[in-house]
Amino acid sequence: MPEQPPILDVERWSSWGKAKRITAYVIRFLRKRLKGTANSDNPFAQEIQGHLAAEHLTIPELRTAENLLLRLHQAKYPPTEAQARDLSLFLDHNRLLRLNSRLNKSDLTDYAKQPIFLQKATRIAELVTQEAHESNHHAAVNTTTAILRQRFWIPHGKKTVASVLRKTCLKCQGLRAKPYCLPDSPDLPANRVARNRPFAHCGVDYFGPVSVRTEQVINDKTTRGVKKIWVALFTCMVTRAIHLEVAQDNTALMFLHTLRRFIARRGVPNSITSDNGKNFTAAAGTLTQRKEAQQESSMELRSRKKWLETFRSQEVQDYSLNKEIQWRFIPERAAWMGASMKPWSNSSKPP
Repeated sequence: MPEQPPILDVERWSSWGKAKRITAYVIRFLRKRLKGTANSDNPFAQEIQGHLAAEHLTIPELRTAENLLLRLHQAKYPPTEAQARDLSLFLDHNRLLRLNSRLNKSDLTDYAKQPIFLQKATRIAELVTQEAHESNHHAAVNTTTAILRQRFWIPHGKKTVASVLRKTCLKCQGLRAKPYCLPDSPDLPANRVARNRPFAHCGVDYFGPVSVRTEQVINDKTTRGVKKIWVALFTCMVTRAIHLEVAQDNTALMFLHTLRRFIARRGVPNSITSDNGKNFTAAAGTLTQRKEAQQESSMELRSRKKWLETFRSQEVQDYSLNKEIQWRFIPERAAWMGASMKPWSNSSKPP
């Protein structure tokens, strides 16, 4: 004989409030059917006879419906012996299993002092979590867990809340969704993971101009002023060590001086990676279309275009060829390929 489906099937309901209202109407129907059996020994019959008939549902009816759903849940998913022992579970006057906490002398509500036990990975646990989340403006995991524990206790509550919100809340899924699925990250290049001496493979980037104070003594007279300088930043691809060299300007000749000083200190590198200049020209086209572009941004753009001329100049490339240095330029509009240089360049800038 096939098993009959239960009258109160929580799996069919989409929200905790809907489950309570449907259960309350079922109880109202049973109350009318059981009218005149107030002297019955059935405690459930005595409980539902205590409500007066009304056109709309009342708060006592909703509470009775909620207690019934919770009792059915605890009967279907009873706690394990370890849970009953560790959580000090007990039956209250509504025949519900509740947690005996150490907050009985606090000013909290009775539910917060002794929350109702709910088994994890169940439909009712999912519904009450969803209600606590949505009724508090789609709160985060920690906030939803704290609100939920003011009334219910679910083992591994934070993990359960995170799982429920990730699977059921469509609004949060839409806010967290990305415009497209990112491809799998490829392997790191060999020059970043192979064991080698420091600065055997390095990246170079400029930042500036930086205003510095100067002081010059001529004929016992001190002359003070402010001068702009640039800084060439060399980054080791393997160890992430950095080497800074001051450049008086951003010409090719001055960069060759900084490169020679770097080689004299660190040795001749096998390869040098730097920015691709085409992204500078693309940025120039974008900025010229914006009438409200700031003067500072224009100066920085001109400096970056000057660095392009520096890195791609014939003097620099001939010097690299004579030293057998392989020069690599990152692809156009692929700033992430210079990730080994940009963080150090940004952190080295003065405030």
